[in-house]
Amino acid sequence: MKRFLLGMQSGLIVADESETGWLSSRRLEGMQPTAIAVDPGKPGRLYCATYNRGLWRSEDHGDHWRPIGGPLPYHEPHNGPEIPLLEMTSVAIAPSPNSKQWHDLYVGTEPSRLFHSDDGGDHWQELTGIQSMPSKAQWQFPPRPYTHHVRWINSSPEDSACLYVSIEFGALLRSVDHGSTWHDRTADSPKDAHVLLSHPRAPGRLYAACGDGYMEQGYSFGDSRDGGDSWHYTSAGLEEEPYLYGLAVNPADPDDIRVAAASSPRTAHGRLGSASVYCNVEQGWQRDSDGLPIEDSFIAVLAADPQQPGTFYALNNHGVFCQRGREETWQRIPLDWDDAYLDEHPMCLAVLDR
Repeated sequence: MKRFLLGMQSGLIVADESETGWLSSRRLEGMQPTAIAVDPGKPGRLYCATYNRGLWRSEDHGDHWRPIGGPLPYHEPHNGPEIPLLEMTSVAIAPSPNSKQWHDLYVGTEPSRLFHSDDGGDHWQELTGIQSMPSKAQWQFPPRPYTHHVRWINSSPEDSACLYVSIEFGALLRSVDHGSTWHDRTADSPKDAHVLLSHPRAPGRLYAACGDGYMEQGYSFGDSRDGGDSWHYTSAGLEEEPYLYGLAVNPADPDDIRVAAASSPRTAHGRLGSASVYCNVEQGWQRDSDGLPIEDSFIAVLAADPQQPGTFYALNNHGVFCQRGREETWQRIPLDWDDAYLDEHPMCLAVLDR
């Protein structure tokens, strides 16, 4: 049975598949989930970053949550060094265990700072090397140019020492030593990677869904085959909607990709905007949105089913939609969807099997 964790602006929706239909409940109400990470060593252990209330951990697939890593309620024990910021914008976990048999955990914040825990979030240290990057002087988030944030963190599936960090807006940073030292952006790397993925079956490959294409024609989707040393951009077919925000890749096929696209940031993130989903084809992209609401839609968050290769999910303000295979129409999953969500931006999506 599937469980969806749906991050909306007002909180987390937990949706469970049952023999009689779908049951939904609310968690982390009044918070704004920004990212969810699933511990590969213990799939019931989840981490949820929120923009306004710090980091939370669940040990039971998302039924219950407790705050970790930052300022805790007075009745909680103090375990050690904390993350001093509540505006958390990303969370990621390494696919391989460390020497303590935990999976290294990383959290990014606004303004852009990066933190690491090697014991499941009980203790933290800041990876300060990103602060000395020459490109930092140009980092800024366009809607609030006085700040910027860590948009995405990727831990390489073939080498846990290798980290990639996307700063919105301004840089894609790399480390090959667990974050001790860092390499600044290269001349051709994305400056506005909204999603940055790798693939366990394609060593050295990176995928980036970029806002760069809105600013410079031809730079919507970035693909690196050498661990970020060089980048190739493919935007044919995206001319009408060059602004990418969502990205998912089939876990069994590194060349089966979906992206969420809009004509501009305004149409992507505005209540009366419109946004589409595209699949990759030879030499480019084609619209793949049959069955999806396009008008009056925030741009979708995408996810690939980890247990059913070829199945993709899209979350927008109208609900959750499923596509089972490249030629299939998107089907709405029959959740009890509150009309209040029509005015909320989707933030994150995680798919679990229970």
